Amino acid sequence: VFGAVYAHDASALSFHEWFATGDGDHQREALTLQRTGEYTDFVGGFHPQMLLAAASSFTPNLGRLPSQVDLPWKVDGDAVKRIDAVWAKWLRFDPLHSLPLYADNMRQLRGIALDGGLHVEAGTNLGSARAFHEGLVDAGIEHEYEEYEGAHGDTTRQQVETRILPFFS
Repeated sequence: VFGAVYAHDASALSFHEWFATGDGDHQREALTLQRTGEYTDFVGGFHPQMLLAAASSFTPNLGRLPSQVDLPWKVDGDAVKRIDAVWAKWLRFDPLHSLPLYADNMRQLRGIALDGGLHVEAGTNLGSARAFHEGLVDAGIEHEYEEYEGAHGDTTRQQVETRILPFFS
């Protein structure tokens, strides 16, 4: 379907780095939204809603009302713990986890490039881009990788003009 791929500030290329880290606040908020079904007006903020959007793709469950999704976490006392059976379903869609399965297809692309800003801001995760880059190296897949000065929001225009558009030209 694609001839080339460029992932700018590629935060979600490793679900372990993106979805499974932190103090559990976003997961806890997503579990509350899952239970209440109150998704309007960005209740809970961006990250919990993003987790529910991911769940709608990765683990839909029409029988779980009102959310109709399964999340791979549960609250156990003060801790948020992973539900391994649901997490395994999410990992089927994890780019880093599924890299060995699709490595031959990726080698057929005209080009692969990804980048990440060194100044991480809320919602971005350089560790995910690094992990995917290392996975591509380990698989022997040619690609371009750059860590740049700046953060996602303050350099997007510059990256589009100087890196992304030339990459696809």
